Amino acid sequence: MGVNFGSFMANAWGRSFLRHCAGELKQNLPDPRGTVRRIQKDAESRFWECEDTLPDKQTKSLIASCCLVLAAYRDLQSQCAEDQAFEIVRRAVYRTYQTPMRFMARVWLWLTRDPVKRLGQQWWKKQSQRMYGAGMQFDQEETADSVDLLVRRCAFHQFFVERGEPALTRVFCEWDRNWMDIVNEPGRQLRTERPTTISTGGDCCRFRIVRAEEGNSQDPNDIVLLQISRLQPERTTTHRKEAT
Repeated sequence: MGVNFGSFMANAWGRSFLRHCAGELKQNLPDPRGTVRRIQKDAESRFWECEDTLPDKQTKSLIASCCLVLAAYRDLQSQCAEDQAFEIVRRAVYRTYQTPMRFMARVWLWLTRDPVKRLGQQWWKKQSQRMYGAGMQFDQEETADSVDLLVRRCAFHQFFVERGEPALTRVFCEWDRNWMDIVNEPGRQLRTERPTTISTGGDCCRFRIVRAEEGNSQDPNDIVLLQISRLQPERTTTHRKEAT
């Protein structure tokens, strides 16, 4: 399905999301094609209404993905229960770019002798800022055996808060498990932690990679998964199945 968000990356993400969304809709709703067409048109309309206010191409790609998620959620709310609408959108986002992200994470870990050292000296912060643009603000903290990437300002969360749907930020937070779970695979002397996020009430999102010579802990120490397990345990179960 063709989409128009003004850039190759935004269009590629949009096509992938709509494809996975259509796959989810086939199992849940009677008219998946009509629903996907409405989502596309609504998302494009939302994006072009604000496009000229966005500071750079990275932020534009980010906001395009937010427009798609919001459009999908709003359309699905009119057709099914709120929890079901959230779950359909969550699963579609989780699978968008899942395979290439996991592949790239494995390749990077295979090529990098010491990932903690490689991410150090502000490298992780600089790369993240370059990737996500001015809509996000990053910081970095380091010790001899760990490196923390801090998200001080999250354009995803700001977008959804301004539109009265702050919980939708979580679908992007969960997507990060695609690379975090690769780092946490058995046999690696590394583990990831995410003790705070802006979407769960923290003052920043903290992504931590730690040397773990004793092996990976069974506890993922991820506030996003912890919150979901408290509020909706069935989503955590679904996520753990998907992550295997």
